[in-house]
Amino acid sequence: MAVLKGIHRSEGFQLRYEVYNEKGLRIIDELLVEEVGNETVYAIN
Repeated sequence: MAVLKGIHRSEGFQLRYEVYNEKGLRIIDELLVEEVGNETVYAIN
């Protein structure tokens, strides 16, 4: 199973994805996009 998360905090925004195996254990947790201080500019990893 894969989950895509958009996380809004007071210090910024992150878009992450997580992949879980058949036992429900998270095997991947990776940052895809992070706000860099300007609402129209994002850093892409």
